[in-house]
Amino acid sequence: MSQSDDVRAYLTAKYQKAGLIDKDGNKTLADTVEFDPYNYPSDGLISYCAQCQSDFESSRKTMAKAAKPVAEFEHSAACLWYDFFVRKVKLSYPNASIRRKN
Repeated sequence: MSQSDDVRAYLTAKYQKAGLIDKDGNKTLADTVEFDPYNYPSDGLISYCAQCQSDFESSRKTMAKAAKPVAEFEHSAACLWYDFFVRKVKLSYPNASIRRKN
């Protein structure tokens, strides 16, 4: 199973921003420890965060019926997949509000 180009581009940009890979996609060292290659988008599949995906799916069901759509996520931006799902919400519902679950 291969990742879509959208997911691969998202992960590559995220890793470049974090300084884990350079602009050419080469791995960088941090504190003299090389990161696990399975955590890199070009080397293998990184599964979606189950919590963020579940929150996205449940929010999508409620937003379709709501006059003012609101998506609630348990995770914050610290989660690798949080902003990926927030972007998906904003593409489908541009005027949606994003909130943290209590």
